[in-house]
Amino acid sequence: MKDFVFNKQASTELYRKWFLIEKKNPEEYFDREQILDLQETILNQTKDIIDYYCEQDYPAFRGDFPILYVNNKEFKKITLDCLIIKNSIECLNMPGCIVEGENLKDAFNKIVVSVIQCANVRFKNSMWFTNRVFPMQTYWNFNATPSQEYVKELKDEGWTKEFVCPFHTILLKEFNPVTYSIPHDEIISGSLRFAFKRYQFLMDGRTYHEMYP
Repeated sequence: MKDFVFNKQASTELYRKWFLIEKKNPEEYFDREQILDLQETILNQTKDIIDYYCEQDYPAFRGDFPILYVNNKEFKKITLDCLIIKNSIECLNMPGCIVEGENLKDAFNKIVVSVIQCANVRFKNSMWFTNRVFPMQTYWNFNATPSQEYVKELKDEGWTKEFVCPFHTILLKEFNPVTYSIPHDEIISGSLRFAFKRYQFLMDGRTYHEMYP
């Protein structure tokens, strides 16, 4: 997967459409059209990768997945380190981007939209596209909750810098590498709340590997 290269012509066509024809402001966050354009481009070019992962007969596994980021200055490939468990995908190196789908293919559709918006917010707030963190192994049981209520809960816990994007709300906390990406108008399951919650209890890499060899 590391050798995967996005088609440069397709990236150039997006650049031409957005910034030359439609005169979109490169200083603004992606609008709905840009997100859907980029999602379509990524899904069309990564179909074989998605099909390969969907064919795997493991309850849980890790795999790389490429994402394309386009702005007015460059085309950037972002390689996600994904933890795939049944119909959920967690981006280990973009902490806070986690989705559940009706099936794994649906989850890939959702993770692409989530990551496009999260990467855009991270880039415009001078953060690295990716970083690895080490959450403690914790155990909770949560009930499902509407996404609007969950956004309020995360804001109460310190993720107060809010970016309402077309499909997700992205939440940042000052000096914290975790960027929560919460979909609009959905029910956040108990298992998804647990996955999000873990990222509020981080430790350094050395301690993590000593505790969990």
